[in-house]
Amino acid sequence: MYFKAKMLVAGEGVVQNLAEGVELMCQAAEKGNRDAQYEVGNYYLVGKGVDVNEDMAMEWFEKAADNGHKKVLQITGRSRRK
Repeated sequence: MYFKAKMLVAGEGVVQNLAEGVELMCQAAEKGNRDAQYEVGNYYLVGKGVDVNEDMAMEWFEKAADNGHKKVLQITGRSRRK
């Protein structure tokens, strides 16, 4: 689901369909895919296929960090906590 969503959003190997790609990415994020959670956070941060919403972006970034997404952990400094 995550990879199909990435392809649809970017139009890589398929006809681009932002709405369908974002919907699939949100579904993957809801199912706990940390990469999808990071992507959805970015979508809300920049308004890609959704309205800009920094609060929602941060919620998705937090979920991604809670699930061990390395980039989010590094950005937030959480990888150094213990």
